[in-house]
Amino acid sequence: MASMSKAVLKNGLWRAKISYRDPKKRNLERKDQRSHIWIEKRTKEELEKEKSKYEAIEKNVIILGTFGDLLDKWYKERLNHNKPKTLNEYRKYLNYFIEDEQLENVYVSEIKHTDINSYLNDYAYEVRRDGKDSREFPVSWSTKNQYFSALGSFFSWCKQNEYIQENPIKKLEKPKRHFVAKELPPQETWEPMWGKIFEALDEENKEELTVLVHLALEMGSRQGELTALEWRHVNFEKNEIIINQNLYENKELGTTKKSKGHIVSISNSMADELKRFKNNQSKLIENRVDKSHNYILKADNQGKPYRNSSIYKKWRRFLGRHSIEYPEGYGNFKFHDIRHYSASFLFQNIDESEGLTMATERISKRLGHSSADFTRRYYIYYVPKDDKASANVFENFRKNIAKSKDSE
Repeated sequence: MASMSKAVLKNGLWRAKISYRDPKKRNLERKDQRSHIWIEKRTKEELEKEKSKYEAIEKNVIILGTFGDLLDKWYKERLNHNKPKTLNEYRKYLNYFIEDEQLENVYVSEIKHTDINSYLNDYAYEVRRDGKDSREFPVSWSTKNQYFSALGSFFSWCKQNEYIQENPIKKLEKPKRHFVAKELPPQETWEPMWGKIFEALDEENKEELTVLVHLALEMGSRQGELTALEWRHVNFEKNEIIINQNLYENKELGTTKKSKGHIVSISNSMADELKRFKNNQSKLIENRVDKSHNYILKADNQGKPYRNSSIYKKWRRFLGRHSIEYPEGYGNFKFHDIRHYSASFLFQNIDESEGLTMATERISKRLGHSSADFTRRYYIYYVPKDDKASANVFENFRKNIAKSKDSE
């Protein structure tokens, strides 16, 4: 912005020095781009009007810089503001614009939103960098969102440093996430498969893994919500667990997707199992590194929490050891699929007189969805009349599995 020194009355005229960014010096270093001029006017008001003229000149000053050159400057400056992991991820996606010889030598002031839109839709969103066929494995929403976020960060910085007047990304529509309803294997395979899972858990006798799977199935919670659970969240008197935080991949605690949190009822058998687990785990409490958090699921004897990716790997290794897999055509049995099984078991064991609207509302709350409409679109299950009945569904399910095992 143009600036003006304090006006001084001299020889009947008001005199002041105006400093402004000179268009003729735009190719110089930023510190050398300002010019200074002394102005004399009869009144202070006339001085202010003169200053406004130079402010208008500044607005038309665009500092020249190519996409390739500014990328390095952006990266160095943002190191003090962004997390290195985030910034390096952004840099990776921005480098694609250079590798593909799209924007490296183009002045950022000449880049239009239509140019970026064409590149993203006609190329970036259509090409997988891992070599897979994008026709069979389309570029994911998260990848598209990374492109968009990286460009947004870069061009926002360009605007702040006066390389551009408007951020072209502001004119583009952010990639929309298209959810696809999970397709579980045929219903007749559910009970035999879960019977095999429970039998394998008993055979391995790994208490923590058993608790993890039982909690995931009964509560229907997200992976990060399970790893973030602490003993203070469990109310053994009411058989309830509070879900109000989420543990992200970098082990940072944050709010759940439904930031207000919610309460999930658990069965008597689940509560008893947690009590035994807590008692057996008590010897680890004194070794905890972070005394402020006492996680239910601990990754080591110092009480550190699991990464979400570790839970996924633990689950996949468990299934591999016991040759448990989906029928052909249904892909891998992901840990997140347990959340869908949780909802589907509720659907199978409800009183249909409840009604679709109220039932969907209840299951939505139990799963922690922000709206019943999302549950209706991607889960579409009934639920019992109250959440206590939801918990009983899983107790009965596990009893039926046990009976089948005893009768063999």
